[in-house]
Amino acid sequence: MKRPLPILSGDSHQEDQQIDICMTCPKLCRWACPVAESEGRETSTPWNLVNASGFVKRGWSKIEDYAELPFLCTHCGACSDVCLHSNDVPAILTLGRARVLDAGLASPKVVEVRDKFAINGNPYGRDLVPELMGHADSLLPSTTSRDDENKSLYFAGCSAIAEQPESVSAFARVVSKYGLQSVKVSELSAQCCGLPLLWAGDVDSFREHATRVAAKLSEEDSVIVHDSACAHAFVERYPEMGVTLDTKISTVTEFLHGELIEGREDTGSPKKFADFAISECCHTRNGLQRKGTEYALISSATGSIPRELNDLTGNMHDCCGAAGLLPITRPNTAREMASAKIVALRQSDASRLTSFSPRCIAHLRSVAPKEKVIDAMEILAAHTEDF
Repeated sequence: MKRPLPILSGDSHQEDQQIDICMTCPKLCRWACPVAESEGRETSTPWNLVNASGFVKRGWSKIEDYAELPFLCTHCGACSDVCLHSNDVPAILTLGRARVLDAGLASPKVVEVRDKFAINGNPYGRDLVPELMGHADSLLPSTTSRDDENKSLYFAGCSAIAEQPESVSAFARVVSKYGLQSVKVSELSAQCCGLPLLWAGDVDSFREHATRVAAKLSEEDSVIVHDSACAHAFVERYPEMGVTLDTKISTVTEFLHGELIEGREDTGSPKKFADFAISECCHTRNGLQRKGTEYALISSATGSIPRELNDLTGNMHDCCGAAGLLPITRPNTAREMASAKIVALRQSDASRLTSFSPRCIAHLRSVAPKEKVIDAMEILAAHTEDF
């Protein structure tokens, strides 16, 4: 369901409308929130977080008593996905974070994320272009071909380059292996979409950053985005901020499925089970509302059925805790959420856990370095069968 009110547009009345809806709701989204289920307390539920934000906004509560609450969210979108009114809870909490940041009450680590953007335009504070080129040099445009300008730009994103560069290398190998001539990289491929600024609560800086990035990306006819959180930012958050992005946005899974799977002869459903379970990206499933695309790609590509992974909560698609700055604002909770995935893996029939999210893979590996967590793009790159 399309969310009716883009509350990040700056219209305070729109925010109030959604807060009022949450205040009168009997907490129907409580069961869907992976952060609340991990912490096991009522104060971490989306219902309470939104209500507390509303109390502060209306002067009914002191912001000092609220400072940590809006950061108890990974922006996975599970609450909005099950909300009967499609309330944009992550956006409400973003505005709550903005008030905390403006009041000087945000944690030093959140402030550091924001400040590092002034160095190199990303939350890592360093130039990521050389690192990108070291992992995706095979996608560099030639100096002689006139067709390069018609190719789709690969947008690796800062988290993939900085935290999980194997994802970038694997994508480049897949493109090379199957002779896909329609992909290129440039320095723009190493840009940050600006989402960490939004997660930090710096809405104005996000809008300014998004405006600059959109102006550059709009020169491209199409962009292939590796991190689905970035794709969601381009498709949903940019327009909500009044930023126009005149280009076609596709996730890497959508691109590869369109290039390698669609239109080929249907050989029927896979008959065998894979040795891996796939954890679907939250922003693909909930934010972009493109459920099943990752499952369909890896199933068709490998000719096998991924194993089911049921978390301890019984929610197969619970968040791993990697996004929304949760690893720095609530590190214990973020680790517990990742550990739940690992426990579920051990209790399943799968021997490996995979995901198309570089951010999730990096987080899971940091929490459980000895477990068999493998990037889904590496599975595609290593697969021996033809698509």
